[in-house]
Amino acid sequence: MTTAAKKSQPASPRVEREGDGMRYPERWHHKSIGEQVQCFLSGELSPEFRRLNASSIDAIVSRDAARGEGTDEMDGWIVHPKPSRLAGSGTGAREWPTVSRALSAVVRLFARREYGFVDMTEGNVGPEHYRLSKGTADAFAALEERFPGDFLVYRGQTGLRRRTTASVARASLATGEFGLDALAIGCFLLIHPERLVGLEALGVDCIGSEYRRSPAEEFALSPAWVCFDGSYGVGLGLSNVNHSDHALGCASGLVPR
Repeated sequence: MTTAAKKSQPASPRVEREGDGMRYPERWHHKSIGEQVQCFLSGELSPEFRRLNASSIDAIVSRDAARGEGTDEMDGWIVHPKPSRLAGSGTGAREWPTVSRALSAVVRLFARREYGFVDMTEGNVGPEHYRLSKGTADAFAALEERFPGDFLVYRGQTGLRRRTTASVARASLATGEFGLDALAIGCFLLIHPERLVGLEALGVDCIGSEYRRSPAEEFALSPAWVCFDGSYGVGLGLSNVNHSDHALGCASGLVPR
């Protein structure tokens, strides 16, 4: 994993994690759609979430279940607020695109947590540093248009299915499959903190996101959510898209048929 850590920040997960036994934590529970929605609407993460409109979710799920959704190789349903609903809480510049402002809002929520949070982007998630891959941008645009209300709902997996480099994973995505970005996975981890507990917990490479440290560089990195200290030391790291890292798995989702 490539990082830009300062001396005061934890060492790279590559140093701390030895062997190739990375996996999902045994006590991890992938919440149901209703449980995930309630986590947001409860307001525990942010009082602003209490105002989110989730009235259309039941109808969406019933419709897709009737079409056979849920019989794929994904981990389960992923639910999170639309980027357009998160952007207003972001800390970035007003001229930043919606996805950048929304990601800054999620990073801000992690920074408020009682346990330590490491952000190796150092808040630099504006368009000169951060963007979505084309396939992911197209997928989320379609999902935002398709689903009424304030939430997106789709099938997804957080890394165990795709244990390869980001570049290979992007090239091998199936029809209707798209790489998940740092925003989607960040939202997922806010309500599934036990997913990244323990040094053997598989980190999540967000292959739907592209990153570079400087405008003079290529977008050769992808953000990755990882556990740094084995407990609740969740952090947003950076991974080279062409380097294999046994500590990471590539996350993806499916656009409903």
